[in-house]
Amino acid sequence: MNQRSGDVAIGILVIGASGLLIWAVSGYRGVAFVAFLVISGGVVIRLFESPSKWSKTFAIFMLPALLLTYLKPKKKPSTEREQN
Repeated sequence: MNQRSGDVAIGILVIGASGLLIWAVSGYRGVAFVAFLVISGGVVIRLFESPSKWSKTFAIFMLPALLLTYLKPKKKPSTEREQN
């Protein structure tokens, strides 16, 4: 793989700036959350690319669970529901 050093430097700069922005907005928990999503997404993509039918089956079950866990609206705690 031929990569220019400028491309690597730009990639590192973008990842660093994104990490700082996420940390500024939501702290360490936000950085950990985004890192978990990126790692989980990478695992799902690798499973889809695998030739094994079992890994693709697992990826099919993992992808909706990953998306629904973080995209569905959160329920209000019971104390907030009673006050409204």
